[in-house]
Amino acid sequence: MEFKPDWNAVRERFERFWNNENEERALIAVTAKSDRFDERVYHETYSVERFRDSDTESIRQWWCDVEENVRRNEYIFSTTYFGGEALPIAFTNWGAMAMCSFYGCEPVFNKKSVWYHEVIEDWDTWEWKRRENEYYQATFEITKAFAENGKGRYFAGMPELGSAGDLLSLMRGMDTLCLDLYDDPDAVHRAIAYLTKEFLDIQGKLEPILMPASQEGGVLPWMSLWMPDRGGNQLACDFSWVISNEMFREFFFGELEEESHWNHYATYHLDGPQCMRSHLDSLLQLPGIRAIEWTPGIGSPLASTPEYFPRYRQIQEAGKQLVIVAQPEEIDILTRELSPKGLFIKTEADSEEEARELLKIAEKNAAQWRREHR
Repeated sequence: MEFKPDWNAVRERFERFWNNENEERALIAVTAKSDRFDERVYHETYSVERFRDSDTESIRQWWCDVEENVRRNEYIFSTTYFGGEALPIAFTNWGAMAMCSFYGCEPVFNKKSVWYHEVIEDWDTWEWKRRENEYYQATFEITKAFAENGKGRYFAGMPELGSAGDLLSLMRGMDTLCLDLYDDPDAVHRAIAYLTKEFLDIQGKLEPILMPASQEGGVLPWMSLWMPDRGGNQLACDFSWVISNEMFREFFFGELEEESHWNHYATYHLDGPQCMRSHLDSLLQLPGIRAIEWTPGIGSPLASTPEYFPRYRQIQEAGKQLVIVAQPEEIDILTRELSPKGLFIKTEADSEEEARELLKIAEKNAAQWRREHR
């Protein structure tokens, strides 16, 4: 693979990871800008920052135009060091809830993100209907372009479509949706069932496009996670942080079970300490979930904070893979305190030399772990 020349060895490590057999070290996906990266060239030629804030059409095209997406990713991949298990993955990225734009939400594109405004005012008059509009079409066109251009060179990943709870929290509004769980639960159940069906249908249409470009497996792009079978879109419900575990199980476990049945290597994105405290125990009881990815969230203690480690060990002892997004300075303590088996850490380094050093630290700590556990 052009941008990941050691892919064959990396693939073997991923296969051992999914079998909890990677004792030689935790999997570490570490990227760094290479010496070929030119900040001026990127800013003037590829970055969205080159447009004025008032130039909303150029900003929208930056997100949606096929050629713009392909050439931008080509430059990034050609000027990035992909260390350890870090993978060059291109995917349509309009935030985590892109499916909103298929059902009546007009996306708002800016230099930082994509946002979707509320559109469901009244359940009695709301009609669910997929609009195969310009955004739906662009999602497929960009994905196809990545798959065709990237074959044998880089990976093409599943677009982030969005989970039912998080889609509804935007389309209906978070506060209103919370009240709906009590005041109109049947409408919420119908909406979740509809969006789950749609999610699986759209994934099914994208899968044959992506599988040949993903080494006949699946990739979860933003995690840099490869799996040797069907999958590639995270399971999630960030909305769950504002509801009880009883509500979470009643409304959203059916969705998780259906989606994990389709995603053979289903990975759940667990966001924030509140979700960890309220919902981790229940999530570990779902057999279809293979891995738990932990994100502390903005304003929360770092991933290496000691209070999290009992929960990390709980995930590993349940036989699930553990995925952590961490800072480079956290790699030592994370790989020292946790079993390397089934552990995957994603991070960024300031240089290729620093990235290589982080891999050595993980190898050293894994060797110490093996000596202590034989």
